[in-house]
Amino acid sequence: MPKQLTYTISKTVRPTNGTPYTTALVSRQYDQANEQYDRRSIKVGTGEETFTPSADLTSLGQTWMRNTSTTPGNYLQVGGATGAYVNRIPPGEAQLVWLEPGITLYLKAATAELTLELEIEDR
Repeated sequence: MPKQLTYTISKTVRPTNGTPYTTALVSRQYDQANEQYDRRSIKVGTGEETFTPSADLTSLGQTWMRNTSTTPGNYLQVGGATGAYVNRIPPGEAQLVWLEPGITLYLKAATAELTLELEIEDR
């Protein structure tokens, strides 16, 4: 039996005036045919750096990225080309995304070196 991966993502809003509600609930379970993964911590400075997932990952699944910085304003910029940042991960926050196979990520810290926790599962 292949390894199973389960992801559940939800967002709960509690407005000052009004009824709380939950939106964007997503729950998926996958059977992982290729049980490869790439898990690491990467030091990212204020100059642009690149990261390419392991070539052993042939069919990229979900990618978990977490900015471990606790410094206010020290967000992580993530892009797919030099200077073209399309994601911003605030300090202490995480994102779950799908990456294209063969991608190189371009990474840059806003104000000071930070650590990016990264985990990529193969499908």
